[in-house]
Amino acid sequence: MDGRLRLESSVFDVKWGAPAPAPETGIRPVIARQGDSLGVNPWTVAMNVQYDFVAWGRSGFARADDQFASRQTAPTSAEDPGNETYDPGLLKMPQTNLLSLRLDRTFRPRTIGITLTSRH
Repeated sequence: MDGRLRLESSVFDVKWGAPAPAPETGIRPVIARQGDSLGVNPWTVAMNVQYDFVAWGRSGFARADDQFASRQTAPTSAEDPGNETYDPGLLKMPQTNLLSLRLDRTFRPRTIGITLTSRH
């Protein structure tokens, strides 16, 4: 049985910067107050590992994917009571973790696979 192992990962960090003043008026447009969230998870980390193999003359692979998103740490402009768009009924985004496992086997011309997914 021959095989090859691959590992990939990525990390995203979302930060907001204040917009530049309008050239005509010199006034900054009000999008959100300083410290308000953009409504996205501040951190997202994705990793996967894949093992390609050939067994009994057929190719296949086993793969695991994991994606983590941190919880929302600051209110969005609609969740900030200091803004006119405030809505007290909105909920912050929770932390999530999505794990997916996949096993594939190739039977020419088709690939047959099994996928298991868990979300926390």
